[in-house]
Amino acid sequence: ESIRKYLPVIKNRKYDMIFVFEPLPFDSEGFRAENENEEESKKIKNSIFEIYKRLGYNSISVPVMSVEERTGFILEKVLVRKLY
Repeated sequence: ESIRKYLPVIKNRKYDMIFVFEPLPFDSEGFRAENENEEESKKIKNSIFEIYKRLGYNSISVPVMSVEERTGFILEKVLVRKLY
């Protein structure tokens, strides 16, 4: 499916912050169910960043970390924004 069909929905909403999670590494014994490879995963992530950039957002990349660390990373960004 084309991502273009989602653009009208995205354009009608304005978010304070956009977080894009860096993809987890592929592991044949892991829990990821996608059939794409790492190169395809990179393309998808880059497309997401590009779409939000075109819509005027500065997306925040959330690095690969534990769930707790990712949660802390996001909360820190949100709380710092609320202070200013």
